[in-house]
Amino acid sequence: MSSMKNENAIQLVIKLGLTIILFIFLFKKVPLSEVTNIILSLNIVYLLISIAFVPILYAIRTYRWKIMLNSIGVEQPFIKLYYAMVAGICYGLLTPGKAGELCRTYYISGNRSETLTTIMVEKIMDVAILIILCTLTIPIFFNEYPTFKYLLAICFLAVVLGTLSAINRKFVNFFGYFFKIREDSKETYMISFKKLLSNRSLLLSSGLIGLGFYFVAYISAIFLLKSMGIAPLAVVSLPIIILMGNIPVTISGLGLRESVGAVCFVLLGIEGAYGVSFSLLEFLIFSVLAGLIGYILVIRGEL
Repeated sequence: MSSMKNENAIQLVIKLGLTIILFIFLFKKVPLSEVTNIILSLNIVYLLISIAFVPILYAIRTYRWKIMLNSIGVEQPFIKLYYAMVAGICYGLLTPGKAGELCRTYYISGNRSETLTTIMVEKIMDVAILIILCTLTIPIFFNEYPTFKYLLAICFLAVVLGTLSAINRKFVNFFGYFFKIREDSKETYMISFKKLLSNRSLLLSSGLIGLGFYFVAYISAIFLLKSMGIAPLAVVSLPIIILMGNIPVTISGLGLRESVGAVCFVLLGIEGAYGVSFSLLEFLIFSVLAGLIGYILVIRGEL
């Protein structure tokens, strides 16, 4: 276990270093003073409207999680799942690849080997939806920047390989041996995961709910753009920023997300500083705000 802790510490140091390097490089291209001026001159009314959509966004995600849990026989009150959801966001901000979101399972009843699979399937579906949205967006608005296409292909391959690995018995046995997971827990995990993936009606309804989530996210992002005085068309960059920000090479995608935002906005004929500001504010509103609420619930013992 000590070697694993050392490895995690090394990964954290590497990601911290990459985050700092990316921000240094970014702010050489886009002056920090410009980003600061944009943020300080935001239209507060539009900004508050954008923020008002955050509780709705996580209510949608909670509802999707609830129907997944119901499909494996786990019944939980909606409000408890909502609290667990935002607590997971808090842990996700502090862990590589947002792995901390798996901690949601500790705040609800039920077999963790089963409930864990609902979160994993949810994550796979989220990335798949983002890939679909990016596939529709990149050829139309960012076709002259082939790097996005390559990164999109890598993300697609990662989803396919990740899904196949998650249901591969040899991989699960290796993972279980490494973390000393009992045989019965591994078997329960395998059965539950395959059950969820084979439930077509569940996957369809969950996918539609996921699309609803991003539809609301687009609306929130449009108001965020309006608060910056930017044309709503720039919202087409949202799925690309979110997807690329999920690549686990920096801490919570910081630096990478803002770099992608700058590139997207420049390709749309908008100053890169607005792309950096939009990406940073999107992260603060969609993730950090929810994470802070989750942190408050945890320290107050509400879960």
